[in-house]
Amino acid sequence: MCNIPNTKAVLTGDIIESSKLTPASHAALYAAFADASRLLRQHYPAEVSYNISNFRGDGWQIVCNRPEKSLEIGIFMRSYLRFTFKAEKLDSRFAIGIGFVNFIPAENVSAGDGEAYTLSGHLLDTLGSERMAVSLPERGAPLIQVSLDGILSLLDFIVSAWSPSQAQAVFLGLQGHKQEEIARRWVLSPITQASVSATLKIAGWTQLRKSLTAFENLVASASPPA
Repeated sequence: MCNIPNTKAVLTGDIIESSKLTPASHAALYAAFADASRLLRQHYPAEVSYNISNFRGDGWQIVCNRPEKSLEIGIFMRSYLRFTFKAEKLDSRFAIGIGFVNFIPAENVSAGDGEAYTLSGHLLDTLGSERMAVSLPERGAPLIQVSLDGILSLLDFIVSAWSPSQAQAVFLGLQGHKQEEIARRWVLSPITQASVSATLKIAGWTQLRKSLTAFENLVASASPPA
């Protein structure tokens, strides 16, 4: 499926309980989306060609050129928000739709159109207690969809339990930094490599990476349309 022209992933998300944010926190959140866009395009240049679209204040949307990397990008966003807004205990939910995209306005990806947009938006509207979900087109392999649902359910359980420190460690790890570099880049001040190692272990970093690889392989092997 992922080799079909115009097949992309659209991630549609929103901030949980954003109505509780202060005006100052809302302003900081708006600025954070711009910062997240910069980081995504820096670290995922092949996957993210457009800035994040921010709508209704707490809503966001990302177009991912390589659907198999969409879950990693979604977790990148959640980890970024979790540690950046640790005082507010902020978190986000998101839904991934994988399918055709007809057009994408570069200045506002939320104004785009296509199957991936429809699947993503509908899935977010129907999302229950879990904070991550993915939808393949109906023409996709149903067993793959079931497997993806299981992976996301388990990872959502893990991610939702992260502390801000664990979210920060994963966020930096997803950027490809080794433990020594993560320790040097730590906000607000450097920590030891041993502390980074312990934090990543508690966060389930090894299990996360294996699950992301499984997701990538499943999405890449999804059957193309007949």
